[in-house]
Amino acid sequence: DAPSAHAREFAPDARGERHERGERPAYSGAARGARASSGGTSGPLVTYRVEVGRRHGVKVGNLVGAIANEGGLDNSQIGSIALQGDHSFVDLPADLPAAT
Repeated sequence: DAPSAHAREFAPDARGERHERGERPAYSGAARGARASSGGTSGPLVTYRVEVGRRHGVKVGNLVGAIANEGGLDNSQIGSIALQGDHSFVDLPADLPAAT
């Protein structure tokens, strides 16, 4: 008897036992404060949390465009962007006016 297309036999797991991960503290999402710039930005940066992320279909380019357009910033003033599930972290100049 030949096995059906959906029935297959698998070899036992050769990787051995896996160890449990230790508890890791949850990231609070609070701004980390000013830090040195990296890349094309000049001056210290502050990390902001933006309430839109991968789950909303946003891409890094969308955030760069929105921040540059709405905030009146040049693309070179925007630091790293980290997309998360339902939010993102964006590094922006520490000396931004409050109205931006």
